[in-house]
Amino acid sequence: MLFASYFDNWRWYFRYLGDPFTEINNPAMVVEPEKEDAKSSFLRVQSLRNTIDFVLFARACCIGDLDVVKKLKSSNIESLSGMSDLESQATSLEDYISSSESLQGRLRNAIDLVGYTLTLHNQLETAKVDKELRDMTKKLGDVTEEMRNLTQDTVDDSATVKIITFVSAFYLPGSFVATIFGMNFFDFDVHSRSITIAHDFWVFIATWLPLTFITGALYMVIVWYDLRGKGKLFRWPWQQRGKKQ
Repeated sequence: MLFASYFDNWRWYFRYLGDPFTEINNPAMVVEPEKEDAKSSFLRVQSLRNTIDFVLFARACCIGDLDVVKKLKSSNIESLSGMSDLESQATSLEDYISSSESLQGRLRNAIDLVGYTLTLHNQLETAKVDKELRDMTKKLGDVTEEMRNLTQDTVDDSATVKIITFVSAFYLPGSFVATIFGMNFFDFDVHSRSITIAHDFWVFIATWLPLTFITGALYMVIVWYDLRGKGKLFRWPWQQRGKKQ
């Protein structure tokens, strides 16, 4: 009666240990690697390893109980060695030990499965990040190519503007001279065959110089306001030239 009340409880204890294993193992068999995460995998492995510790403890107890039964069977006390229940109790304990070994194997397989799933998840995430990096690199390459083309277009435009500036500078003196001689301040004297300058030529000088000064002053004011808005220091043209030197 003592052995039956004690030894038979190991059957229910191993069944109790198998219930949480089933709750963890069933989801682990159908989980998708893409949806797995490190935290849940760690909790599953932690629970499985804890269950293995309990199984090992129970197996050790069953082995100890089996040794006690075998010692009783081989004892010199006839009333103990001849008990018929000892044989059935020894068989039950051997079955419990075998069940514990089987449960340990299933637990370790479940741990390996969770580890493989997490490894596959990490590999998929790495491949996903690698693909995103390749796509980003390709996009950056396209942007770089567009910037290179834009820079080349800007250089071409600058070259065109430079050519136009040179051409304008070539024709500007002639245009200025034609404008001056097209005014009424100059006349050609037929009798003396020479160009005569009007007495009111000073009006042109008095108008041209102030307008030139006002234009230059407006330009400097605009530059000063622009630099002030950008938080930069204003420098006169000769100061900038000295800075470059």
